Amino acid sequence: MLKPAKSKRPLLRMAIGLCLSLNLMPVLACGPFFDDAVFYLRSHPDAPMKRFLSGSLGVLEPTYARSYLVFAYRYLQDKPLTAAERASAYDLLCYRLGMANIDPRSEVSPREASSGVDVWNKARKKVKGARVREFSSWDTFRNIDGEDYISYLNCTPDAFITAAATLDKRISTYGADSAEVKAWLEAQDQVFSHCSSSGYNYEKKQQNPPPPFPATLPATVPLAQRQDRIYQLAASRFYAGEFEVARALFHEIAADKASPWHQIAEYMVARTYIREGTLAKDVAKGQKLLQQAMDILDGLMRKPEFASFSSSIEDLRHFLLIRLRRDATFKDLSSKIVSDGLGDKFGKSVGDYTFILDRYFNESGDESSETHAIEDKKIRELVRGEDLSNWLWTFSDSSQTALSEARSQYGARKSLPWLLALATKINGADKQAPELIKALAAVPQRSSGYIHARYHLARLNLEKGAANARAARAIIDSVINGDIPPSARAKFATLKLETAVDLNDFLSLSYVAPAAVVSGWNTVEMPENAPEVEKGLKYRYEKPLLLPLSADFINYKLNLNDFLKAAACPAIPSGSRKFDFAQAAFTRAFLLNDMGQLLKAQNLIKASGSQSALARSLDIGAAASPEEKRFAAAFFLLQNPGSRPYVTGGIARNTEFNHIDDYSDNWWSTPAISSEALKDCKILLPPSKGVDVELKAMQKTGAAPTCLAQVVLDFARKHPADARAPEALHMVVKATRFGSGDDNTSKLSAAAFKLLHSKYKGNPWTKKTPYHY
Repeated sequence: MLKPAKSKRPLLRMAIGLCLSLNLMPVLACGPFFDDAVFYLRSHPDAPMKRFLSGSLGVLEPTYARSYLVFAYRYLQDKPLTAAERASAYDLLCYRLGMANIDPRSEVSPREASSGVDVWNKARKKVKGARVREFSSWDTFRNIDGEDYISYLNCTPDAFITAAATLDKRISTYGADSAEVKAWLEAQDQVFSHCSSSGYNYEKKQQNPPPPFPATLPATVPLAQRQDRIYQLAASRFYAGEFEVARALFHEIAADKASPWHQIAEYMVARTYIREGTLAKDVAKGQKLLQQAMDILDGLMRKPEFASFSSSIEDLRHFLLIRLRRDATFKDLSSKIVSDGLGDKFGKSVGDYTFILDRYFNESGDESSETHAIEDKKIRELVRGEDLSNWLWTFSDSSQTALSEARSQYGARKSLPWLLALATKINGADKQAPELIKALAAVPQRSSGYIHARYHLARLNLEKGAANARAARAIIDSVINGDIPPSARAKFATLKLETAVDLNDFLSLSYVAPAAVVSGWNTVEMPENAPEVEKGLKYRYEKPLLLPLSADFINYKLNLNDFLKAAACPAIPSGSRKFDFAQAAFTRAFLLNDMGQLLKAQNLIKASGSQSALARSLDIGAAASPEEKRFAAAFFLLQNPGSRPYVTGGIARNTEFNHIDDYSDNWWSTPAISSEALKDCKILLPPSKGVDVELKAMQKTGAAPTCLAQVVLDFARKHPADARAPEALHMVVKATRFGSGDDNTSKLSAAAFKLLHSKYKGNPWTKKTPYHY
């Protein structure tokens, strides 16, 4: 509920939020969610964002959301953002990334959903005897009609903040335990109950009934309370999406000049049209409703009594203009954004500008497309005609058309933005590469484009041939350890792999700090510690992890002998990382049935410092015959579900090596013979001799349960008295349940089950195996 006050600004902010904040958000899917290492971010720059907004651009990605590229363009044009523009831009970024409560200076902070709800929940507790009703930020979103997985912010934080202020005023008038305050609070709870959809009852297989609306007060109730109540009625109908009913009630309130709500109610009539028009599925109908809102706002601008509302009305008119007068507004915004006169309106202007570009490209703000197209020739010419929008389009587009446009614009302008755009698109064999290499080398260190220029300077040198590897490495070394964004550091480090001179050098370069470790639910690549990082101005560098590209090279380009050399290399960090190499070498030697290498790998496992008692007690060498050695190795692998014939890049398996993972990350599936990531690999080291033959041999062994089952079955049939046989057969069946399988897995699982139950009746391991899979 709105609070009448001498200053109309809080009321206007609240009213704007009632309709303007149609921030569509997808409902999160169910988990489980796992951590993932992102070595360089593709959708936005590294935290803290303030560094980027101050000109620390790093290596720009064509996949960045367009707003970041707008800010970058300003710096590349040597037009740095002013302090006011940086603050306004920061608010926009925090809001879009869902971090609006991290910065106390941010204008967005008070309107962040959870903070508003918290204020309201705290205020409610002042009313003695009030029923317990805890709102959460989830309660503020409402599903679009007919859409189960898309919702919008229906009740803004200002709604809760203003309601809390109104409640305080009513308490001061009537008392915290008064019947008047309790009645007002009960009605306001009913207002907010319409913020979210009523939901679906899966037991009854029907929609839940909508919550009740506040009751109309009789004429015997004092006028002030009736005036409050009718506004609550109007607000509740508005939140419920009953716009015609809400509009009629706001009209009634506006006509009552004695009501403290009459001015804001007249304003809210326009808001009902905006909300209804924005949600309308019929485009023509939506445009008509938005035009009606514009007509009302134009009328209010002419009324002297609304002079104090003029700034807010202008904001709303601008909201409508980008939908009703889109092309003219786009051209105006494009011109203003590249100057430095927008001040605290800069962030909002960039938001509106990118909103229109999204519509031109027929893309949503959440989409990441590598190519963009505009069918309408007039609009296409409009966008191409503005240097900012043309650069954004071209830089973020991977098509041949974009390459041609970059060549044309760089040839005509020779500007830094177009130099970097073209450099991002060409390869070392391109006819223009020598020219661009010279131009990139001339970009001064003080330039915001310096890091980006250095990266592509090194890349183009490498792509021109192996003879340039040393020069490229020197370029990389000149910047990689500086105070640069984590993503840029990881990109330089990945590029440096191409300069490796031998296996030891390659391995020493293969451990790189990722830009972020994110949860699998996080679609915007934000690390969990982002709010903490944003409070300062320093980059946070994660602990180094094995690059996935390096892991693929090791797994698919090294034969067993070189794999063992890699596992023993001092460049591999001790502890779990060295153990991962050792277990992979052991498993690979087992699959290739190479007992000599198996024993070497066993020694590496013991020397790796693993905490597993099974690893420490491993002694394949004590087995009497090759057959028994092979069984002992299979038994060890069955006891350790974390075993696999390859090393893992990025985040390793979280579950202990000798424990079953709850989400089936156990043992290995049928080994692959190649990796998609290596098809375009530019690492200069040659693959090991015979590695392809080994990979094909491993592939023939099938998935882990199949391979291990066959070894155990053969041994148990020949050596039924071996004490390990029952447990091994039990583990075979278990592996078929919790590991990956192939066409033969189920048959072997049944065979292991039958042998266990026929030969080992009464054995504890038999009792633990009631089924096969």
